[in-house]
Amino acid sequence: TPDTPESVQDNQVSVAAPQTFTIVTSQRRNSGFPCRTCDRVFTREYTRKVHEEAHATKAAGPLRCREPDCNTTFQRSHDRLRHEVRIHGHEAHTCTICNNMFSSLKSLQRHHCKFSSTQS
Repeated sequence: TPDTPESVQDNQVSVAAPQTFTIVTSQRRNSGFPCRTCDRVFTREYTRKVHEEAHATKAAGPLRCREPDCNTTFQRSHDRLRHEVRIHGHEAHTCTICNNMFSSLKSLQRHHCKFSSTQS
């Protein structure tokens, strides 16, 4: 309005905007965007969509879990190994420097960790 001083208009806008932002942010944080496949919850819908696409890629992967009653498949062998260790309790051999997991001790021994200062 023309008879309202400009400083009052600015003050009204700057007070209302942060309150609205805080309410929307806290509501989104409480509800989040849950993955429809697993129990992860994301703060952004886009991040959830990208994550869910990874589930779809795993489902179409050529590497099947080696557990007899599990039909989960993966594109990458390290994803399959991580699944087998976490879900089915398989043993893994882990590099103490970079935490990469290997299914056999021989594979771990062949591993040349890029973070190691004593590479041969």
